[in-house]
Amino acid sequence: MAHVARMRPNGEFYELGRTETGG
Repeated sequence: MAHVARMRPNGEFYELGRTETGG
């Protein structure tokens, strides 16, 4: 499945309102 990842102004990535923790 392809998840839509967007970049937040803070520099963090989130998928469909989901907070991705890592990096």
